[in-house]
Amino acid sequence: MKKVYRSTMIMSLIIVMSILCISCTSTKTNTPPVVTQPPVINDGENQTPDPDPENNIPEEKADDVSAYFPMKVGNLWEYKGTGNEYAAYTQEVLYQKDNKYQIMISNGGTVMANVYEVSKDKIVNTYREAENYNNKNVLNKKTNLNIVMIQLPIKVGSKWTSEENNYEIMDINKKVIVPAGTFEDCIAVKEVFKEGSSYQIFYYKKDIGLIKSEFFTDQQDIISSELESYKINK
Repeated sequence: MKKVYRSTMIMSLIIVMSILCISCTSTKTNTPPVVTQPPVINDGENQTPDPDPENNIPEEKADDVSAYFPMKVGNLWEYKGTGNEYAAYTQEVLYQKDNKYQIMISNGGTVMANVYEVSKDKIVNTYREAENYNNKNVLNKKTNLNIVMIQLPIKVGSKWTSEENNYEIMDINKKVIVPAGTFEDCIAVKEVFKEGSSYQIFYYKKDIGLIKSEFFTDQQDIISSELESYKINK
């Protein structure tokens, strides 16, 4: 039971998406759970630098926001994790109904169902259910959260608040290197939690989805998930 609890809590911090991200049963959690192995201390070697908006041209990308989180039944992403035993996970789009999509996320300790609603200008995580081990369709479940993952305009400095946490697009031309390859022109979305000093950054690539997520604890330890493989249906 303790293992499932720790798994559920860390999945809320990871996903996405998540992507994210990156993962959890409560969106109010702002620190990772106690784990059975020590977290990776920030030694600067494998960390993707915190995006600096001053070094980027504040241009706007007039994109369809859904391109940064492509959802089609059968799409699959696998992530390598560091810093926590549950940071590695897979996510797959299983069901669709109109503009609603169900993504199943599994990290070896629990399986979570997430429902996303895609509109013209934003993608919103509207429902989350942990311990969904039989891939039950939950698209018709009543909304239990409202997390805006990405929204227009896609430009540096764009900000919004969701579930009392603050989001900001820090970069729109970021180069991100992960096991799945090198991805240019990624957007970086920073989420700052309402309590404490912890935060996380999500890196999205157009037509691919979540490439990487990094969670920075109050002690600046890092829990990261990096894209290892993916399958995107056209």
